[in-house]
Amino acid sequence: MPTVSGWRKWATVLLGVYLFATPWVFGSPANAAGSANAWVVSVCLVVAVLRMPIVSGPRTAEVVRAGLGAWLLASPFMLGFAGSSAAWNAWIVGVLAIAFADVPGMAFALVILAASLRRARLRFRARRLSPEEIVGYEGPEEPPSPGRLCWHIVEISHQIHETLRRRPSEAQVEACILGHAACLDDLTALIGLIADRLPKSGPIQRRKFGLVRWAATRSIHRAGEAFPGALGISQRSGSK
Repeated sequence: MPTVSGWRKWATVLLGVYLFATPWVFGSPANAAGSANAWVVSVCLVVAVLRMPIVSGPRTAEVVRAGLGAWLLASPFMLGFAGSSAAWNAWIVGVLAIAFADVPGMAFALVILAASLRRARLRFRARRLSPEEIVGYEGPEEPPSPGRLCWHIVEISHQIHETLRRRPSEAQVEACILGHAACLDDLTALIGLIADRLPKSGPIQRRKFGLVRWAATRSIHRAGEAFPGALGISQRSGSK
C-alpha cells in the first residue's frame, strides 16, 4: 500500500490542528471531557500521519487514522458531551478523517490478510492428511464459484508479489511469469462467470461480484508491478 498522498496527508494534519484548537475557538475548554478528547485525539491524528508510516508502516497508519475517526464519532456518547459544540466538532472531524483515509487500500489489506489466514489453515490441514487420503483424493466436481476463484487469484498473486520482493533467482522469476499468466487466464474466467450470473442477481449479489472482481484485478496488478520494468507485466495486467 502506498504512503498517504500529499493532499490527504496535509488535509489530515490540518484537521488535527483544527481539532486541537476547537476548545478555545468555540469557548468550550470548561467541558473537561470534550476538551481532553479533542487534545489527545488531535495529537494522535497528527502522529498517525507524520510519524507512524515511518515507524509502523503505511497500512498500520491508515488503520489507526480510520480508527481515530471512528472514535471521534462515538466519543461524544461514550464520554457524555453529546449535544455540545465539542460533539459537533468531533463528529465533523471524525467523518473527514475517515473520508481522507485510504479505505480501498485497507480493504485490500484485509483481503490479503484473510487469504494468508486461509493459506495457513490449508497448510495445517495438509499436514494432517494421510498418504491414503492424498492418493484417493478427487477434486471438486462442481465448477468454481466466483468467490472461490477470486481467493485463488489473490493467493497466487500474493505469493508472486512476495517472491519477487526477495531477490528471486532467474528460475523463480520465470515461474512467477507463468503463474501471473495463469492468474490472467483465471481473471478472464472469473469475469465470464460474473457476466453469466449478473442477470439473475440482486443488488447485494451484484455488489459482491463487483468487490470480487475488484479484489482479483487489484491483486494481479499489484503482482505485476513487482516484476522488473523491462518485462512490462504491470502494463499488461492493468489493461486486462
